[in-house]
Amino acid sequence: MHLSIQYLDLRKHYREIDLGVRVPVTVDQLAGIFFCTKRNVKIIIKKLTDAGWIHWCSGRGRGNMSVLTFLHPTEALLLEAAQEEMQRGELQAALALIEDYGEGSQIKDQFMEWLNGYFGYNTLQKQTQDYELFRFPVYQQIYTLDPAKLSHAFDGHMARQIYDTLVMFNRQTQSIEPHLAHHWEVSADATTWHFFLRRGIMFHHGRELNSADVVYSLQRMREQCSGSAALWFSKMKVVEALDSTTIRIQLTQPNHLLLRYLCNGTASILPMDLLKLGEEEFFRKPTGTGPFKLTRWTEHRCVLESHPQYFLGRAHLDGVEIVFLPEDEKVHVDSPDWNSILCYGKTCRKHEPHWNQIEEICTGSSMLQFNQKRKGSPVQDLRFRKAIHHLIDRKKMVQELSGFRVMPAHSLYPRNQTAAVNLDDPFHDSLIARALLKDMEYDGTPVKLACNSKNRKDTSFIRDQCAAYGIPVEIVYTDDCHSSFSSTISSADLLYSSLVLEEDQVTIIETYYDKKYWVGCNDVLAREINQIIQMVLMEAKDGKRQVLLDSIETKLMEFCALTFITHSKINTAFHPSVKGLGFNSLGWMDFRHIWIQPDLVRAKRAERLG
Repeated sequence: MHLSIQYLDLRKHYREIDLGVRVPVTVDQLAGIFFCTKRNVKIIIKKLTDAGWIHWCSGRGRGNMSVLTFLHPTEALLLEAAQEEMQRGELQAALALIEDYGEGSQIKDQFMEWLNGYFGYNTLQKQTQDYELFRFPVYQQIYTLDPAKLSHAFDGHMARQIYDTLVMFNRQTQSIEPHLAHHWEVSADATTWHFFLRRGIMFHHGRELNSADVVYSLQRMREQCSGSAALWFSKMKVVEALDSTTIRIQLTQPNHLLLRYLCNGTASILPMDLLKLGEEEFFRKPTGTGPFKLTRWTEHRCVLESHPQYFLGRAHLDGVEIVFLPEDEKVHVDSPDWNSILCYGKTCRKHEPHWNQIEEICTGSSMLQFNQKRKGSPVQDLRFRKAIHHLIDRKKMVQELSGFRVMPAHSLYPRNQTAAVNLDDPFHDSLIARALLKDMEYDGTPVKLACNSKNRKDTSFIRDQCAAYGIPVEIVYTDDCHSSFSSTISSADLLYSSLVLEEDQVTIIETYYDKKYWVGCNDVLAREINQIIQMVLMEAKDGKRQVLLDSIETKLMEFCALTFITHSKINTAFHPSVKGLGFNSLGWMDFRHIWIQPDLVRAKRAERLG
């Protein structure tokens, strides 16, 4: 690779010189191009000559120039170099090469065409055996795989591939099922819980799971968790191992939803022995009992390999490689060939007409929150908050920005995920918005809107909508994860964010309990919400719990602590050879059950080639 860059540097300097044309040069000139000594220039020239990329005729005598002739096409070498970077998982480096050396060429188009074929199903050779690798791109990053710090849906999804929990929630049957624990018992008052582990469950590093791992993992969460997780773990008065397969949990107060919470990724069970060696090192390459083990994790990609001893059966795929694409318009993976048998999420811009399609409307929504704690801000006036609520045209936003935005949001939950998309926006009313601003005698005071940089389009739309009503909006972007927005929002009037939730009461309780999601709440409203949550936890009947939870959203809307904006969807199109494809409640596809029907792939390939 280093020699390729040196040749590309040389060609960039002499970009106007065609192949086969003799160029008079001096060693001093080349030393300036390569940023090296004359001695090293001679070494580089010899290597380039030996590679057959140049012809070199050394000048004899003082003052006589040498002659350089280029023999190798730049485009082919640049494409090969970019491909090598990509195969190492360095997409940004590959794009940087093309940006630096591909000016005026078609290399980027050629590279993107190659990249489309790079993704999808691949059969590799490892130790003389076929190795089935499923490779796909996402416009995401993994922020953390520490259960105590999980806050992003994608992080939670990846944690589920590596770790397991005591019990699992079946989305189809809406019921709790045994997992690491094959049985459990609970006291009548829901304060004492016993869990009984399966035997023979193996961690990725070869040790059998036991009750000490469970106790250590839950105690660790009790000591380290923050935010919404503290609601559950702080109430665990006692977590103890009664023997190698039995765990007892004693709570300080009744909690009828504890079992459902223990299905969540934050309750993942980790190996005590490896954690004690050092948590920082452990979470760079974490180990669990899950269906896949992590073999590589960089800022550019994540590589998983199937866990052959997985207690519920080995995954069909040998490996999964996820490539993190940048959140910009420079990289569009949108024209899959026969190899790219699946396009997913934001990458699903185009697909073959005969492919199968799945569309999932995500539970949750984007929202705009009002920071009423900011002194002197117009958002302290209820009329201003209501004006913003009414002036945003959510239907227009969905139609103009489209993409993954599917319909206006009236609540955290889509009203009916199985019905046709409803674009009605009963909140939008320009007359009410203008009347409210006039009534409060709004004087045009500017407001700051904080958001993650990935929400540029949404917040720019909102800024333009506000401008039409005489409200100047300054957007403050941050690439920090949501949990660190507090430092930014303290100096902002508005916060734009998105929540993707699981379809259950536990997740909505966590969302309402975690103060970082509700910056618009004053102390009185926050206390009211917390009191309702405590009532929910002690309520045994599901229907009554739901009524209490619905009352929280009603209070937030009445107080105008926030306004909901849009619901999102995840599109997936896939070749008929892809089998076992399903989605979890976070909107991400589960890897363990995916398998590829080889004869259909071969038939598709033959059709394309023939």
